[in-house]
Amino acid sequence: MNTIHSKSFFTTFFIIYNIFIYIYILKKKNYKWNNNNIMLDYVHHKRCSFLSNSWASFLKRLKS
Repeated sequence: MNTIHSKSFFTTFFIIYNIFIYIYILKKKNYKWNNNNIMLDYVHHKRCSFLSNSWASFLKRLKS
């Protein structure tokens, strides 16, 4: 029972620590989220997923 509590404690600590580091880095860079940044991230994600899907279909065609 003690190991379960320690694992959950360290998991929670790790998540909170990462959130604080992320906020600190954003504040240090004086980085502001706006709609343009969110849209660029979305487009980048879509482009990468499209490329990986097309690469997978290309490999599938090569194997068959």
